[in-house]
Amino acid sequence: MNQGRATPSPVRFIRFGLFEAELQSGELRKNGLKIKLQEQPFRVLSLLLERAGEVVTREDLRQQLWSTDTFVDFEHSLNSSVKKLRQALEDSAENPRFVETLARRGYRFIAPVERIHRSSSAENASPTVSALSAAHEQLPFPPGVADKFSEPGKPAVKTRRRIWLAALLIFAVAGAAWLWQGYHRSGRSDLALTKISRLTSLPGIERDGALSPDGRQLAFAWKGESGEDFDIYIQLIDAGSPVKLTDGPANDFCPVWSPDGRYVAFARSFGDESGFYVAPFMGGQERKLTDAVFLWPPFLRVLDWSPDGRLLAVVDKESPQDPFSIFLISVETRDKWKLTSPLVSASPEGDSCPVFSPDGRSLAFSRGAGSTFRDIFVMPVEGGEPKRLVSGQLTYGLDWTSDREIIFSAAVGAGARRRLWRTSASRDSARLVTVGGEFALNPTVSTQGSSLIYTEWINSSAIWQIDLAGSKQINPQPLVSSTQVENSPQFSPDGKGVVFASTRTGSYEIWTCDSDGGNPQRLTFFGGPLTGTPRWSPDGRQIVFDSRPQGSSSSDIFLIAADGGSYRSLTPETADDIAPSWSGDGRWIYFTSDRSGQSQIWKMPAGGGPAVQVTQGGGFEALESADGNTIYFSRRDPVSIWKVPVAGGNETLVLEEKMLLRSWVLAKEGIYFAAQGNPNGTRIGYFSFSTRAVRQITSLEREPVLAYPALALSPNGLQLLCALSEPDRVDIMLVENFR
Repeated sequence: MNQGRATPSPVRFIRFGLFEAELQSGELRKNGLKIKLQEQPFRVLSLLLERAGEVVTREDLRQQLWSTDTFVDFEHSLNSSVKKLRQALEDSAENPRFVETLARRGYRFIAPVERIHRSSSAENASPTVSALSAAHEQLPFPPGVADKFSEPGKPAVKTRRRIWLAALLIFAVAGAAWLWQGYHRSGRSDLALTKISRLTSLPGIERDGALSPDGRQLAFAWKGESGEDFDIYIQLIDAGSPVKLTDGPANDFCPVWSPDGRYVAFARSFGDESGFYVAPFMGGQERKLTDAVFLWPPFLRVLDWSPDGRLLAVVDKESPQDPFSIFLISVETRDKWKLTSPLVSASPEGDSCPVFSPDGRSLAFSRGAGSTFRDIFVMPVEGGEPKRLVSGQLTYGLDWTSDREIIFSAAVGAGARRRLWRTSASRDSARLVTVGGEFALNPTVSTQGSSLIYTEWINSSAIWQIDLAGSKQINPQPLVSSTQVENSPQFSPDGKGVVFASTRTGSYEIWTCDSDGGNPQRLTFFGGPLTGTPRWSPDGRQIVFDSRPQGSSSSDIFLIAADGGSYRSLTPETADDIAPSWSGDGRWIYFTSDRSGQSQIWKMPAGGGPAVQVTQGGGFEALESADGNTIYFSRRDPVSIWKVPVAGGNETLVLEEKMLLRSWVLAKEGIYFAAQGNPNGTRIGYFSFSTRAVRQITSLEREPVLAYPALALSPNGLQLLCALSEPDRVDIMLVENFR
């Protein structure tokens, strides 16, 4: 009979925030103190914790917690249990930190959880002592001691074991006390647990979050319940409902606090009222600092307030044809001067996301690089040559930390998801931040540096089909969908298949499926970051596409067999080469390249080889006419369709119509396109080459995807595919004790 130490039965705890649930005994504690919670609400909590992050349906809860032979009003009992649970957790249904309600579906536990296994001897100990005791249970005994403890018939074994464990426990408690004192002496929060919570969970999109200097209030942009336009709202952290600061038909966005916390500056986009404004955060008379010529850049920050309160750094243009630049504005005198001068040949987007360093001497910002990416630069506020810090990434916002590092959101490496990264302000040393997940945009660090907020923007899209034949009311029907992004569709030449780009496996890859959406097959395995614009060859045997493989500094054109296999690059140049398409005879591949210093249309032999420039005045995406005589191509700013003879000649404007980027496709006798509706929404239109008239085909409740091909026409001209955005899930998140 073995008289060695018995293995203690593990007791499961789940910790979240300041709370800790002991599943076996049914007890809930906050900071070690027991919280009163009845049995049924605790059982609801237990099931939600066990499936944290997942949707637990009301039916799941009924089956698991209310037996079928129990005669109760289930709906009332469940609602009452959830209400009591929220009261115990000091949670709110309107602005949940822990339990999120999904209307008519169920509930989801949204806070991070930590599962802990402890020995039964530590059940009644405080969390700190229990954790240390459990850790010391795993420590090896000194040489020779373990043998004595395992020998049978030794009467001193229990005593010695207790002495040894007591010594370890005393050591652990003493160590914890020493660390706790050191923590208070140093004033640091290194020992505090990082906590992530949801600051907003309102209908629609909440964006551009900014913490007040004291960290007690949040300013953000939201369309409100009506969903008509963005206004600035102020909300107390963990208390109350948001209060509207601005109102009116304009889009107000990107609020920033003055260093003393008394004012909020923001940008406004609305005709002659476009500009930068300042308003008292408690409400009052707005003051316009300067006009602005900008179009609203999505996702990107457009202003920041200097630490001394004297200056605003803003994003603006000197004229609509110029790229965005960074300007400085005196808050007192309203004087405005230009700080950066990006080249339009490098990128038409120019500069954005200006943020002052903590000492106010430097400014970090992002700058468009080529046709796709945005590099991060740092420069002195008094002017000088910008220094490139991070390059070759898709950046979505940045900010300084208190120790002069830069936190930024970027799609880096496999998956191309928007995650948080940090780097030294003196050199490119980017490393992944362990908070923020895969959908983090626009990080902002509090003045004290201990809190971080970011926008969690989860978006997806699906491919829908519109039947163009014989129906007065044309309604799109879903064809290809998932919980991820589906875009860039094109029918095969025989109309039996569809090729498209998808992130359903975690990164953009090329897929094919049958024309009814069935039998999906993956063709590429790049693993990120960007792959798209797949196009069938006229004989249906090959597919050309663009990709920026992981580790590559530029995008290239690739060729693959339609049934899969190996692929090869057709463009070895270091330029960004994107958006390929075929000539009607299959001899040429058109594509967009910046190799001349500006985005232009080029063509090369289908098997690869020297390329020839097609356009001279700029171009973004090209399609050849059915008769092979004309090349139709798009331009940006504004989005428009142009044409040029295949043999060369004048470039002529064909169509403008407030079109959306990459949302057009050629038919034999015209062009189908997506454009802004009147006054709102999106419409599908058709432009006839013969009559030059435009007629509306249908209106859409969803918007076509941007930056990727959105429309495709079947070979018989009877079906139109549209890649449409699904409703975004956008909230502002808070990271406490960030380091």
